[in-house]
This record gives sequence, structure tokens and C-alpha cells, in this order.
Amino acid sequence: MRPGSPMIRKAQWYWDLLAAENSMGFHNLPQALNTLGQASEPARQAVAAANRAAGINLLY
Repeated sequence: MRPGSPMIRKAQWYWDLLAAENSMGFHNLPQALNTLGQASEPARQAVAAANRAAGINLLY
């Protein structure tokens, strides 16, 4: 799990940013969607790293 930790932290940072700002994106929906989009790639990379560490090959 260690190889995926930095990616998990990065994805979580984007999610926390979205959750902390004005009503979950209500006031700036395009920016909220952009922030979520930025979180998805590091999250996907973390899942891939965890799969590699476990010796499995699942695609998400």
C-alpha cells in the first residue's frame, strides 16, 4: 500500500478542498467539477498501485 499513499493523499486533498469550499460547489459548479476531475487521476493511480502490490490486475 505504501507506493499508492502519495497518490491517495493527493486525491484526498482535492476532495477535501471541494468539501471545504462554499456548499460543495454550489456557487461555482464548473470549478467543483474541475476539482473532482483532478482528484480522479491520482485516485485511479493509487488503485493501480495497490493492485500491483497485491499482484492482481484489475482495471478501473
